[in-house]
Amino acid sequence: MALPRIDAPEYDLTLHNGEAIKYRPLLVKEQKILLLALEEKDQKHILNAMKKIITNCTFEKVNVEELPIFEVENLFLRLREKSVGEQIQLRMKCTDEECGGLTPVTIDLSEVKIDYTKIPDTKIKISESIVVNMKFPTMSNLEEVQNLENVEDNFKFLSSCIKNIEAGEDVYDMSTTSKEEMMQFVESMTATQFNMIRDFFLNLPKLEKTIEYTCVKCGKKQSRTIQGIQSFLV
Repeated sequence: MALPRIDAPEYDLTLHNGEAIKYRPLLVKEQKILLLALEEKDQKHILNAMKKIITNCTFEKVNVEELPIFEVENLFLRLREKSVGEQIQLRMKCTDEECGGLTPVTIDLSEVKIDYTKIPDTKIKISESIVVNMKFPTMSNLEEVQNLENVEDNFKFLSSCIKNIEAGEDVYDMSTTSKEEMMQFVESMTATQFNMIRDFFLNLPKLEKTIEYTCVKCGKKQSRTIQGIQSFLV
């Protein structure tokens, strides 16, 4: 006699572009995939694990490769919320280095949201005659680099997120432009023009929450903003 089938609940989520998707919680097999990847502490393995889990939990209806990174983070947090529970416990370090106290804080993941009203414009006019059209960075863009703190990798990542360039009547599609030409274009920008591109990335939506607490050691009131999926995966 076959063992009974366990049906997982389904939930709805609307993406930034208005697309409605369905997802289910992580099963034990997906939790195992994530734990094994985290044990290795290898970015590529962790990204592959996240892609595999999201694909499974969205019934293979979502193309993870094309999802903006901020959507991937939000979807993964929702999976974490529905799979393990809405409440997580963090230990927040006192902002006073001399104190160093660690205060336990409970966070409700259902309150950690991405503000989709603050998505930056993808069209950036860097001069009177040149417009750079950006695309939101995806997992594919992230996989092309090893370390975003490395200058070369940072420039490579930025260049890979340019969709096309408008110069007067001409439109230059990046899919038909070599990486070397793209790098030369980026390197030819003035500091002001480059900062306009950089600000696009700095203003992308992110998971974040401001936490108010009182240090258990020194008694001082604290306020800290934590952000990024890694801050909530405990």
